[in-house]
Amino acid sequence: MKTIALALAAGWCLAAHGTAAQETENRAALVRDLLSEDPDRVSSALDHLPLAWPPYDFREGFEVTTELVEALVAAYEREYVLGSPNGELFFALQKPVIATRHPLTVGILTRTLWGGNAATEGLLYFGPFVLPGVVDLAMSPEATPYEADGAMWALRKAVERWDGELGPEIREAMKGAAILHLEGAPDSFASAAEASSTMRDFLFDNAVALAKLLRDPELTAIARKARHPSTGRPGIPG
Repeated sequence: MKTIALALAAGWCLAAHGTAAQETENRAALVRDLLSEDPDRVSSALDHLPLAWPPYDFREGFEVTTELVEALVAAYEREYVLGSPNGELFFALQKPVIATRHPLTVGILTRTLWGGNAATEGLLYFGPFVLPGVVDLAMSPEATPYEADGAMWALRKAVERWDGELGPEIREAMKGAAILHLEGAPDSFASAAEASSTMRDFLFDNAVALAKLLRDPELTAIARKARHPSTGRPGIPG
């Protein structure tokens, strides 16, 4: 009986070891496909990731390794740099990037905030420490209008979420971002030529909304004097 029990235990250990080895190899194959720069292989890898529903989490028990996070970030960033020639793939990659809940995703999520509320929620998950980077993007002369607009939207959502928790330093930085886009300097972006009147309107509207949320007297006065780029109306009526 003891011999049988030992044999069964040994068999179980071998099976468990084999399963673990197979899982390791499967994960390595996923990483290779994500890094392949082949859209078909990347899509296939995404189909094999165990995303839960709603799709911004992994199924319980799935180990998110640093290597997997790095591969997802690299694939997502590649789609972003390419201008998302395959929009479906860009947003398919966004889901597992958010689901990792890994600090390595902060940079790319910040740059792709214009990609929708999911990116904003994914970034704000990390807490107020991400906000200086968002302010920097909102004010960066290297930012595209889309990047800046996504950053301004995220700042609005951050104040709505953490208003009482935000210290004077970050509030002052947000104030600076709002002033920049209320004044709407035409050379505030390296790609200003790409900024349509619609994007200028969005940036102005987000700056006004942020000014209202911050409730800073000086900023409110600036918003009252500022004029909407399309309508000419004051940002905050007197």
